[in-house]
Amino acid sequence: MSTTSVRTRPSPVLGVVLVAMVVLLAGMALVTPGAAQGEPAPATLPFPSATTVAPPPTTAVPTTVPPTTVPDPAPTPVPAPSSEPTAVRDVLLVGDSIMRSTGPALAHQLGARWRVHNEGVNGSGLLTPGVFPWPRHLAASLSRFDPDVVIMLFIGNYTADPAQKWVGADGRLVPDIYSRSFSREWGRQAERFVTQMIRSGADVVLVLPPPMISARVQIVTDRLRAEYRAVASRHPEVTLADATTAVGGPHGEWVATRPTASGGWARVRVADTVHLARHGQGLVAREIRFGIARARSNA
Repeated sequence: MSTTSVRTRPSPVLGVVLVAMVVLLAGMALVTPGAAQGEPAPATLPFPSATTVAPPPTTAVPTTVPPTTVPDPAPTPVPAPSSEPTAVRDVLLVGDSIMRSTGPALAHQLGARWRVHNEGVNGSGLLTPGVFPWPRHLAASLSRFDPDVVIMLFIGNYTADPAQKWVGADGRLVPDIYSRSFSREWGRQAERFVTQMIRSGADVVLVLPPPMISARVQIVTDRLRAEYRAVASRHPEVTLADATTAVGGPHGEWVATRPTASGGWARVRVADTVHLARHGQGLVAREIRFGIARARSNA
């Protein structure tokens, strides 16, 4: 009797079950690999619970700058516009007829930013208080005008009246301008005047006299110029201006005319050879203006 082999096929249901179990086991391994290996789960930052309110991010303050000890910086102040361009300064003119006649030209050259107080008195000098009381008048003018700058220009007027002659430090009368005592006493008075001006707080411009046509008078002028220079050397607050530079010749000598800005020539002295013509007034005013600029720059 022949033997017959019978093959049995696996049940389809069993195959589906096996596949499902494999898929399930693989998924569990993917979801919890650490747990499958017995390792602890990694630490994570906890989220705020329902009862915890995180501070708003806008109120957070860097821990390096404690807000309770460092105040907010104050805003940078905006400087007020300077009044310098519109400030008006006062200049006081002290002197004789040369100063008096030069004042209008100086005022014109300085312009609106300067207020010129022209106190020049014709025929006055430092040694003739009987002709004009300069010591008292100077004190009153300094108090009244409170000048920023004082200009002093005296060429050496004196008097022939014995009753008005100056008594020197030695108790003797100064006889005339040609005496050595005249220039010495003039220098002493110039020192007193300049000291008074400086104490008022003003810058001082001391103008050296212009040249004279008479050789004898020029000797007197040279002595006065030396006295003025000596005063300036003792007071660094004093600036010198030179009328001889303005209206003198190439060597400081007396001349009748000087070149003009237009290339011509014009008179700088009038017929008496002492006083200034219009062109001369303008040139001396320019020299004084330069002196004011130097004095202000050194202040």
